[in-house]
Amino acid sequence: MVLKRFPLSDFNMDHDEKDEETKEETKDVITDNLGEIGRYQLLVGLLFAVMEIPHGWCMLLHKFISPKVDHWCSQPEGFKDWTSEQWRNFSSPVGDSYNVYSRNYSSLAGIAFGEIDMPVGGDLVPCDKWDYDTSMFQNTLMQKFDLVCEDKIMTKIGSFVFFAGTGVGVFIAGLLSDKIGRKKTLLVFVLLFMVSGLISAFAPTFEMWLCARFLWGAASLGLRAVKTVM
Repeated sequence: MVLKRFPLSDFNMDHDEKDEETKEETKDVITDNLGEIGRYQLLVGLLFAVMEIPHGWCMLLHKFISPKVDHWCSQPEGFKDWTSEQWRNFSSPVGDSYNVYSRNYSSLAGIAFGEIDMPVGGDLVPCDKWDYDTSMFQNTLMQKFDLVCEDKIMTKIGSFVFFAGTGVGVFIAGLLSDKIGRKKTLLVFVLLFMVSGLISAFAPTFEMWLCARFLWGAASLGLRAVKTVM
């Protein structure tokens, strides 16, 4: 019987191959290409986490700026000594916030409420100015832009426009990131977010506010999409 002898190098080779296979199994494709998590990655992650705060506020903001506020036809200067309840009872039907009786109010200016004979009924004309209950809210969309009567639906349009902007912003953010890079896109959307936010805060007309709100929505979700990928 003849025993065949195997070189020792064959056994060493098998052992080396097993070590290589073990190393391949323990490798992480992401960390091998991007590197381990260090100080820079932690700072960027913290910055992006803080940026979630204004994004979340933008998404919830409309609930706080568009509540229903009690309102009535504006009280003339000559009736400022009257309470709002006295003026409403005298000038409009009960529960009517959109019309006022057609009367010669200037001839009654300066007269105390108790000295006037309360007339019954009369023709109604639409109000052109309104006063608002400011006991709880002082600066809502309704109060700032007089979104009452047939314009009250515009508060809902404002919400729709904002979320329409978020859809457009995500789409543009993806295209722009592929073209100029995510870092530059991120800076563009940060700038757009700041500018549109300032415009919406100080917009003198509802139309300007609506345009700024659209851009704010686009910047908000577009910015979030870019930084999530980064």
